Parts: sequence; structure tokens; C-alpha cells
Amino acid sequence: MKPKALLEFLSFAGKLKTIPRTGWIDSGVKEPESVADHSYRTAVAAMVLGDSLGLDTLKVLRMALLHDIAETETGDITPMQKQSNHSELEDQAMKKLLSVLPETLRDLYWGTWLEYQAMETPESILMHDADKIEMVLQASEYKQTDPDAELDRFYHAMVSPSMKKIVEKIKERN
Repeated sequence: MKPKALLEFLSFAGKLKTIPRTGWIDSGVKEPESVADHSYRTAVAAMVLGDSLGLDTLKVLRMALLHDIAETETGDITPMQKQSNHSELEDQAMKKLLSVLPETLRDLYWGTWLEYQAMETPESILMHDADKIEMVLQASEYKQTDPDAELDRFYHAMVSPSMKKIVEKIKERN
């Protein structure tokens, strides 16, 4: 891989460190995490869950590391703010971001992105669950340090039946 392509892609990814999570801002959290903060812990959760369930953890980790990267172009948009063409906009952003990479990586990551979006494989379902579990955990932590923030809506995240016990355990913390 050419250093220029790598640096350009890493610069795209680095923008996630500067994008605060919109849902936390809308809920009144004073110092919200960045999208990169969220993505990191989501990846850790996905790794542990993937390994514990015997899934293809490398695939799950690719999904975790790519799942929010389009937000460098689209911004962090809450479900309530999404327009009907949001998926199309994310796909366009992802194609743009991946365009700097060699074709083999571009194809691999595009396929990973499509699999994540389709949410049909055990790995993609787990990755969506890890994303929600991380969000509920973050809401719980914010509730402990910022009791005035309006965080109740985050506790209603939909996860697979096998992950409901984890979400319930998080809710018990408050």
C-alpha cells in the first residue's frame, strides 16, 4: 500500500475523534464522547462477544471499525434526524472514503460494510448488538455523572434476545 493512500484513509478515520455524538448533545450531556470514543468501546465489546460466541471475530472487528466511519462525511445523525435517503448518503460517503485504498482492500471493506448494513449474518447481528450495548452502557455512565441529562430513551435499545440480559444488567446499575 502506498503511504499516501494509508495516510489519507487514516486522516478520514481520525476525523471521528472530533465529532461529538449528537444523541448525547441533544440529551443535555455536558461533555459528550466522540464518535471515535464510541467506536473503540464498540469494537472491544464486539471482540469479546464474538470470541465468546465462536463467531468470525476478525469479520466482526472489521465491521466495528468501519461501522461509523461514513460519519466523517455525513456527521453523526440520530435516528430521529435521518432522512429517507440516509442509507444512500452513507453508501456514497463510504465509497468516497474507501476510494483511496487499493482495490483489494476497497472491495473487502465495501463487502464488510454491505454485510453490516444487511444485518443478516450472525456477525452483523452481533455487531449491531455490540453497538447498542455500548450506547446503553454509555447512557448509564452519563446518568451516574450527569443526573440532569435526559437519557431514558437510550435504555430502550433493541438487541437480540441473547443480549437482553446484558442490557438489563446495565439498567440495574442506575
